[in-house]
Amino acid sequence: MLFFGFVKLFIFLFFWVFSVAVVPVSIILFFFEIRYPAYILVVYYSFRAFFPPKRSDFVINFFSSDDTPYCRTTSIIFDGNAKPPDSNDRNMIAAGPHGILTLGWTFLTVSKLFFNSDTKWLVANALMYLPFISDLMTWGNCDACVPKVMSHLMKQGTNIGLLPGGFQEVTIFKHGHYRLYIKKRKGFIKVIT
Repeated sequence: MLFFGFVKLFIFLFFWVFSVAVVPVSIILFFFEIRYPAYILVVYYSFRAFFPPKRSDFVINFFSSDDTPYCRTTSIIFDGNAKPPDSNDRNMIAAGPHGILTLGWTFLTVSKLFFNSDTKWLVANALMYLPFISDLMTWGNCDACVPKVMSHLMKQGTNIGLLPGGFQEVTIFKHGHYRLYIKKRKGFIKVIT
């Protein structure tokens, strides 16, 4: 792993882990009469209700692995003659494998290959409700991977990308092997039809 890539990856993972922990820790502290973290969360969610975050080219460029790679060997491989779509091509990108830390997904979503395609990257719905990581996801042009959002984006003609295997694909991860979890994950195809 390269130093600057590691720093960027650390920042992303810190946001992710901190966001998962902050809500339950705030609730526990509230019962022990340490209420400030809960108050901060109330202010945060109130602020977000009135001022929702939007895509940020700065964040996408910052986390891009094209200029400062995370690892020595990072590549995006397309099947057949596939290539990054043009803006409003109405494409669905099904990526895999998920991997334990979704590093491949992170490389993909911030790659300059897709910068002009205006692809909306769909992530686990829970990430869009957690404080801080939801902002980072939105700044990175992500949204919730739920049928309602997918249908809305497809009606607009937006390119979308998702990891069909989801969390189940994480559980079958094996280093050095590509393992996909698609057999019981065909809902993304049903939304199209």
